Amino acid sequence: MRPKQEPKQEWTRREILRLGVGALAGSLVGGGGDLFAASRDKVIVIGAGISGLAAARRLVDEYGYRGAGQVIVLEARRRVGGRIDTSRALGAPVDLGATWIHGVQGNPLTKLANAFNLARTPTDYDSEVVFDSDGRRFSDAELERMFSRYEDLFDQALVYREEELDQDQSLAATLADLRAESGLSARDRRILRWQFFTNVELDFTLGLSELSSFELDEDEEYPGRDELFPGGYGQIPDRLAAGLDVRLGQVVRAVEIGSRSVRVTTNKGAFEAQRCVVSLPLGVLKAGGVTFSPQLPANLRGAASRLGFGAAHRLALKFPRVFWDAGVQFLGYASADGTRSVEFNDASRYSGQPILTLNTCLGYSRTVESQGVAGATATAMEILKKMYGSSIPGPVAAVASDWNNSPFTKGSYTYWPVGSSSDDNDIFTHPVKGRLFFAGEHTSGIYPGTVHGAYLSGRDAARRVKETA
Repeated sequence: MRPKQEPKQEWTRREILRLGVGALAGSLVGGGGDLFAASRDKVIVIGAGISGLAAARRLVDEYGYRGAGQVIVLEARRRVGGRIDTSRALGAPVDLGATWIHGVQGNPLTKLANAFNLARTPTDYDSEVVFDSDGRRFSDAELERMFSRYEDLFDQALVYREEELDQDQSLAATLADLRAESGLSARDRRILRWQFFTNVELDFTLGLSELSSFELDEDEEYPGRDELFPGGYGQIPDRLAAGLDVRLGQVVRAVEIGSRSVRVTTNKGAFEAQRCVVSLPLGVLKAGGVTFSPQLPANLRGAASRLGFGAAHRLALKFPRVFWDAGVQFLGYASADGTRSVEFNDASRYSGQPILTLNTCLGYSRTVESQGVAGATATAMEILKKMYGSSIPGPVAAVASDWNNSPFTKGSYTYWPVGSSSDDNDIFTHPVKGRLFFAGEHTSGIYPGTVHGAYLSGRDAARRVKETA
């Protein structure tokens, strides 16, 4: 039985205009604090992703940082949203990054979407067909049988770590200890690997050989179904950014932390403020894309090193017509060795256009992304022809993500590899010299790798700025 949808909270246009979008957001998530309290401090926010925008909105609308130039958001890209990127290149909104509200009940993003009156559509992960590497379909009975095996193994792995492990090891090592594939046919092994790909690796964008057994299933989730936006997830950051002082095309090069101020140097000049919120992705921090002076504390650098930042790729293809299974939301392809598997999502059901999106992760996502749009399209067509025959039409247009190669992301999102834990996320919540504050999904030990985790982290960073002022 599907969970009941949370009742929609209605807000009038007059209330939205009176409160401001940020104050409205604050009231929706339990809000707070010193609404409209004045402050003379200046704050620079680095990054106009969801966490940076959430921080800026709360500072401006709830904490009174409303003076001209008092809160400035510096964004390297020519758009807001960060890893939320809605493309309209195919004639319909298609998300190349974050796509779903994960768990709609009690989720602050659900409440924002309700307040902004944004349409959503539910996702049914059981609505799928999966093809073997030779193009033959797995039967529903086979998929269900191996899904049950996957669930049993996952539960066994949780017990094994508690009762048998003295030190952390990868989930792959734990599954080997449990003899996960013992007694299975080659076909069943491929199906089982598919189940781990679609339910674990694609979700966390880290491989089984990387994922921590100790931290497995330690994050928290909101209840309820997952929903996506037919009009694109980008509607959320667009609304949050409205009225903020966002400077686009500002590529941050260096951050200098002084005793009384923070100086941020970009490709276009320098900015100075009393405090700075850094919402750069973990991948950028790990790659040293921004120089900090003095260097960040050892415990923070260690946390950034230990945490994992995964790899994912999305390709969207528009065809002249729908040739795939009607009414099925997901189309899976299980490669022979499990390292080149992909999952297609039927976007035609909510876009009104014959669009498929391809999703993959790990090393294969880097390979596909490095091929460029044309090469990635050719790879996708090879797979689709195995699935649906050589006579299917070619796409008329395509667009792809560049999360792995982009200097502004260097990957997808955060999860825990061997030797890391939520304690590493929590280290980012401590201000540096009372001047530097961090936000982003990597700073959330409760909801890492999620948009809602990033959103809440931005609000928390704003609160710490206010408390430190």
